[in-house]
Amino acid sequence: MSQRFEGHFRGYQNIELFYQGWEIKNPAGNLIVTHGISEHSESYHSFASKLNQHGWNVYAWDLRGHGRSEGQRGYVSSFDEYEKDLRYFSRYLHKSYIKKDLPSVAFGHSMGGLITTKYFIAYGRTEFSGCVLSSPAMGINIEVPAWKAKAAKLANDWLPRLTLPSEIEFTDLNRDPDLLEFYPRDPLRHEKVSPRLYMGMMDSFNQLPQLVGEIQLPLLMQLAGLDKVVDSESAKAVFEKIGSPIKKLIVYENSLHEIYNDLENMQVFKDLFQFIDSLKEVPS
Repeated sequence: MSQRFEGHFRGYQNIELFYQGWEIKNPAGNLIVTHGISEHSESYHSFASKLNQHGWNVYAWDLRGHGRSEGQRGYVSSFDEYEKDLRYFSRYLHKSYIKKDLPSVAFGHSMGGLITTKYFIAYGRTEFSGCVLSSPAMGINIEVPAWKAKAAKLANDWLPRLTLPSEIEFTDLNRDPDLLEFYPRDPLRHEKVSPRLYMGMMDSFNQLPQLVGEIQLPLLMQLAGLDKVVDSESAKAVFEKIGSPIKKLIVYENSLHEIYNDLENMQVFKDLFQFIDSLKEVPS
């Protein structure tokens, strides 16, 4: 039986960040979720339930400016604050909850996949045994109006806290009618993007190909074949440059961006379970 709990931890520069966990007795391992833009940790309740049923604990946090964490919605003063916050969260979990003799896996979806990738570039494998990237943002597939892209560049220095609506359409995320009906009513979900966040992502996209060779831990990348949000081709190109001796790329040809909520999700979970169950080595 699963037990859910929630709390707060202090991230980079002492910001208060929300987290929650779903734990079971005698887990086989632990998975730490970093969500995508506009999402929050509660978006992964069903996901966590399936992991619990498979015998794994799950922990998820709300990015600064998201969900129940502190910070202006859609704003970050520097994009690398996200990966610094993830470092604080990992340290907190491994000190307070996670047993050292069990594997820990970092899971990042969409922008969370970008943050997770940058985390391993910045800090190495640290406490983690493996990494899973779900539709990681390593390029975008959304048509951003030229005026908005130009405005972001100009406002990055002069009006960094200005936020504009994102161009993401809910119908581009998945084909689950219940989720599509709920998303517009979700009080914790937002559609705001600041120039600092947008330009930080663009800069990160340019940096990744030169840096991902430093990543060495086992890695699974799962992509959507029909992704209209992030650019799967850019992610494939980055995957080829990742330095991990153990890495696997799987494309779900009939899936939209949220592969764990879309038509092929049973196979997506099956592939995830196979990967995490293969992680026998625990980092020192």
